[in-house]
Amino acid sequence: MGLTGTSLSATGVRTVDASIRRAKRALKRMLAMCGYEAPGLKLRRRVCIGYNLIRDVKLILGRDLYCMIDGGAHFGETALNFGDEFPDALIFSFEPTPEAFGELRRNTRDYPHIKLINACLGEKNGTAILHINNDSQTNSLLDVAEESSRWVPAEVTTEKTRAEVPVYALDDFVPDQINRPVDLLKLDVQGYEMMVLRGAAELLARAAFPLIYLEICYVPQYRDQTSLPDLYSLLYGYGYRLVSTYPSEFDARDYKYRVGGDLLFVHESYGSTSPNHLSKKDD
Repeated sequence: MGLTGTSLSATGVRTVDASIRRAKRALKRMLAMCGYEAPGLKLRRRVCIGYNLIRDVKLILGRDLYCMIDGGAHFGETALNFGDEFPDALIFSFEPTPEAFGELRRNTRDYPHIKLINACLGEKNGTAILHINNDSQTNSLLDVAEESSRWVPAEVTTEKTRAEVPVYALDDFVPDQINRPVDLLKLDVQGYEMMVLRGAAELLARAAFPLIYLEICYVPQYRDQTSLPDLYSLLYGYGYRLVSTYPSEFDARDYKYRVGGDLLFVHESYGSTSPNHLSKKDD
């Protein structure tokens, strides 16, 4: 005897009546609006991430942030947000561009827990040539790709000048300069992500960063830039797993796809192995 509202198909597979399916979908939507879900008929809080990075970091860590590295600080946009939320955290902000560093210094003058380093991050200690463009947010150690104008206006990425800048490898900098565990590695380095991560190979191998948050170009904006498959493969090999992408909302452009975005990774060894541990923290 079949369950009420169900029947067997010609292939012997049990099917559910359309009215039952509609009722179940309506119930799921109602529960979701109230912030709940019911997997296996067990009611629990839903955990939605991908909209607010700071909230997500606190949720995953289960506590306040103690220390972070801010690679590619620009004017301090990320550092100031984290500095306001976590006044007791140490934030090490790297920014190589002279003009941007001056603005960063002015913006963070009332934040003694934000430590400023006028340098790039890379594979090894030394110096490199920084391409300084019309829009300082596009400055990079890499040349702009010829086809980048398909997605970014050429006047934005036109090079104004170049500068020789210091470069630090995290494998050397962290043990020498940071005297506490680093919770979050944030990178916004305009296509140079793989080189920075290679300079942190020892730290990655011992899961020194529970969380890694970085910007990635999905289309060729810079020559020899880090690709998403290579980045994912590298971090996966070190035990890092993708948590979320940012932003979450649809980007309605003419070509209907994103040219870049931000990714949040967590090391698989961090926290509980229970699939419900985030729900418990969120209660």
